[in-house]
Amino acid sequence: MTYRHPLILLPALMTCALLGCAHTEPVETPDAPQQLIDEAMTHWDPLVFGADGEVFVEGDELHLDMGGPLTGVRYSGDVAELLGPSLEDYEVAFEAQRIQGMDFFVGFTFPVGTDGEVTLIMGGWGGSLVGLSSLDHADASMNPTTQLMKFDQDRWYAVRVVVTAETIGVWIDDDQVIDLLRADFSKFSLRGEVLDTAPLGLCCFQTHAAYRNFTARRIGE
Repeated sequence: MTYRHPLILLPALMTCALLGCAHTEPVETPDAPQQLIDEAMTHWDPLVFGADGEVFVEGDELHLDMGGPLTGVRYSGDVAELLGPSLEDYEVAFEAQRIQGMDFFVGFTFPVGTDGEVTLIMGGWGGSLVGLSSLDHADASMNPTTQLMKFDQDRWYAVRVVVTAETIGVWIDDDQVIDLLRADFSKFSLRGEVLDTAPLGLCCFQTHAAYRNFTARRIGE
């Protein structure tokens, strides 16, 4: 989808006003993002993996304390109402940091249309692995999205995930790290350990992680 700045559209609108246009197509405006972290934990249900860490909100931050090994939450509302009935053409953005531990501090599960779900892993397999789990049964450590990044403790990282009918895009800070054609894969699935985070959820592995400014919005139909 291509967005145009209003100033770019101005000459065309003036031409229509002067010449008289029979029909003007409306300019599509994306939905305003919905903030999903509040002190009452309105939008999240803590999960029970076994030996979980504490889940709590501190100010505007959602914290998942260190578990043995996992701590996580699942979105408690209607995901189709939040992201749209097609479960595509949406954007989720948030900031995340690893406070303690040396494994993944972002395990973000999200739907890929009606084809299934995948989990974005940041900082896994010893602290640096990034990728999607799973694509055609290959997890984040062994598929085309696999890469290594250095993550500093106590540093906020901006994360943005965009799912369209054709692609999955992931940005960390200002860099696009994943640009995936959905048609290149026949199956999107989750590792068994994180099935309870579906269809929309967060988890971390043997770390204390924090999240803030978690927003979701539709970007088209």
